[in-house]
Amino acid sequence: MADDESVLVVPLRSNAHTLVAGAPIAAMRRRLKFASLCYDRLFLETGILRVQAGPTGSSSFIVPPSGEDPPRWQTPAERHAATGVRFAIAITPDNTHGATPQPVVSSDTTIAWTATLHPFADELPSETDWVDFVTTRDPQGQAKQLEQQWTRADRRNPALEEAIPVRFVRQTIINGTNHDLALATTAHVAATSDRLHAQVVAQRFNDEQGWKLQGFTVPLLFPRAGELPWTAIAELRHDRRMAWFRAKLREVEAEAMTEAARGDIEGAARNAYRGCPGLRRT
Repeated sequence: MADDESVLVVPLRSNAHTLVAGAPIAAMRRRLKFASLCYDRLFLETGILRVQAGPTGSSSFIVPPSGEDPPRWQTPAERHAATGVRFAIAITPDNTHGATPQPVVSSDTTIAWTATLHPFADELPSETDWVDFVTTRDPQGQAKQLEQQWTRADRRNPALEEAIPVRFVRQTIINGTNHDLALATTAHVAATSDRLHAQVVAQRFNDEQGWKLQGFTVPLLFPRAGELPWTAIAELRHDRRMAWFRAKLREVEAEAMTEAARGDIEGAARNAYRGCPGLRRT
């Protein structure tokens, strides 16, 4: 990955809620097409994520695709049928031959997600050179410290508790979000999430005792590229004006982040925005 490239990561944990067949997948497809024009590279997390959570427990893990377990999108009917039933996770004690597995998690099911991004690979044109499927690792070092720090604060956030009331569902969403955000932050890349996981960050702005955050947005007017076919997206990416546009977006972000460290975050963003000729708010 070149230092001057902008990268968007699409992780499984933070997008699991929306990776279900039908309208949600169509919305994700539009997001990927839009991102393909705004970022130089897209990294999609490989594997199949399986998540179950309810009032008294949760389970979440990623497995690689296989011939016996091919990647496909979960249907709404399958997701609905998997909720409301009881699930259990049992383990066998280490070094205990022939021992009976002992249950460690048991709960009614509030959410049951099977999520993957692999089917999008079959849609991409042969000339696609900006999308890669990648395997992520668990956060280590600074990333692990950030993940733990953010998770502790989010678990104490009453605004988030009100938005997502079921305890282990909330904890699953917090854990997945901060896992992905910590990795993206320390790698200096952008990450995207679905609306449910975005609640973790959104509710930080409503936490007046813990996070005490303030924020800003910089609006951009952009064509509805999500409705274009992938072949048109590939053609547009090679247009020199789109390459210029992506470079200017990188400049805006870099300058805003540098100036924000001096105190006035919104002012920094506005100054950086005005410093890029050709980008105008409408």
